[in-house]
Amino acid sequence: MTTAYDSYAVKAFEAGSIDYLLKPVDSTALKRAVARCRTNGGVDIEALMKALGGIGAPRKEYKERYIIRINDRIVPLETTNIAYIYSEDKNNYLVTFEGKKYIIDSSLDVIADELNPEQFFRISRSCIIAMKAIGSITKQAGGRLRLTSVPEADFEMTVSRSRVDDFLVWLEK
Repeated sequence: MTTAYDSYAVKAFEAGSIDYLLKPVDSTALKRAVARCRTNGGVDIEALMKALGGIGAPRKEYKERYIIRINDRIVPLETTNIAYIYSEDKNNYLVTFEGKKYIIDSSLDVIADELNPEQFFRISRSCIIAMKAIGSITKQAGGRLRLTSVPEADFEMTVSRSRVDDFLVWLEK
């Protein structure tokens, strides 16, 4: 049981709690509680850690910049400058907020995993967009959403039907 109030401790133990943690959760107290859970058995520790928002788990590091190679030049590009990334004709293109377009070697699957999901969303199999690049959203027939980006894309940017609900939740964060 975790709460900011110690007055609920007795009720927590009456309900069968293994331990009682006061917020803010101290790492020593959390380790003690996890050890008690393990010895009492039947507790899915990974699910518990996920429910606690990853307390005690290392935070994933996301890519902060890409190195773009153009002939004999190397261009470091901060992820904060990326408006969107898309696939077209078997190539992947990265577009900056200044409207510059670069070919990038990584697949969209790899890139989607490297970017911070609070800032970027994969709207379809062929496009990842930064939250800051969304200009407007229009509902379309069939449940899809059409996006206008800044800078404007030279292709139709559409959120696939299967990703619309997750996209709308992501927008509200």
